[in-house]
Amino acid sequence: MNKNKIMLKELSVANIQKGQPYIILKNISCIFNSGKVYTILGKNGSGKSTLLKSVLKLLLPEDFKVEGEIEINGKNIYSMSETDLKNFRKGIIKYVPQDAQTAFDPLKKTKYYFEKIYKINSGTEEMLDYFLLPPKDVLFRLHPHQLSGGMCQRLLISLSFLSNPEIIFFDEPTSALDTPVSNLLCRKIKEFAKEDKNAVIVTQDETFAKNVSDEIAVLSAGKISEFQVADKYFNRENYEEYS
Repeated sequence: MNKNKIMLKELSVANIQKGQPYIILKNISCIFNSGKVYTILGKNGSGKSTLLKSVLKLLLPEDFKVEGEIEINGKNIYSMSETDLKNFRKGIIKYVPQDAQTAFDPLKKTKYYFEKIYKINSGTEEMLDYFLLPPKDVLFRLHPHQLSGGMCQRLLISLSFLSNPEIIFFDEPTSALDTPVSNLLCRKIKEFAKEDKNAVIVTQDETFAKNVSDEIAVLSAGKISEFQVADKYFNRENYEEYS
């Protein structure tokens, strides 16, 4: 039986920046199991990125109020100290944001992220080649600002897989990728979830979702639908596209 990687119970998020709380997410409950790829669809501004960041406790507490329960591998991350949470994230979770360039320190060369965080292992060159990145003797001499947006995204994706996490969150991972690389990512995500019994949560458009997902749900008006098997979702009556 699959292990429950993530459980959300009555999760609600409100933006409190302007005094009067603005509710973004309302009473969201769902479970993400290992060995599957879950995709969350929704129109722009529906709160998909906010949902991922709330699950990872990345929202600033002075700007957002988060209520409900979030458990990852049976641990309530909102009851952890900041030090324990950082160590917990580092060990099992990776998050790939939409704007990959902002995830890197512009003063450090790309080699830093392999040596100091993930170590350089035998699979590094193979992963770089897979995502059509320069060989490490070239790439490691560069700073992030010397890379294109697409290269930064491919670099961050490569680092995420190389760190061997149990869970990866992808927020619009193909936003800066062309179709061939998107197809490579799709295959790698499915391999990652199935081979090592990991969990992947993706926010993305329906084209990518159709190729990668085991289950799909829609986020709309602050609420999320029940997750459905991908084939059932796309073959249902009253089908409506989300972008």
